[in-house]
Amino acid sequence: MKRIDQVSETSRDRAAGLLGAGLLLLGAVLLAPSPVRAAEPTALEIVMLPPYCQARLSGDRAAMEQWSAALGKEVHLHIHHYCYGLVYVNRANQTFEQRKRRYLLNQAISEFDYVLKRWPPTSTLYAEAQGQKALAQMLEQP
Repeated sequence: MKRIDQVSETSRDRAAGLLGAGLLLLGAVLLAPSPVRAAEPTALEIVMLPPYCQARLSGDRAAMEQWSAALGKEVHLHIHHYCYGLVYVNRANQTFEQRKRRYLLNQAISEFDYVLKRWPPTSTLYAEAQGQKALAQMLEQP
């Protein structure tokens, strides 16, 4: 016959196991990419970007301040749109599904248009954004 202290220890172990499993499940749900935030780049996608994008998208405050000073506040304020455009182009280059590819390239073009409307034409990255938009448009053609 089991003693009461053995039963309560087994119940505590079972409860702890269930709690641990529940926390793991909750973590998996919270960390899984949601459809609403599909544009959020992965760590691997961020590493493939230029250093100013890596700083901005990783949230590295010190690096962001350095890049803001180097690029100018007006450019840096909107740089994340340019970086997302690059992410979309990279994703498009990794898929062979035509509809998905076209969608990603259209998203990239929209992001490049966004910065081209807001950045001064004399800014350091303006011509590069124009070139990236032209590339995305070229890749979009069947």
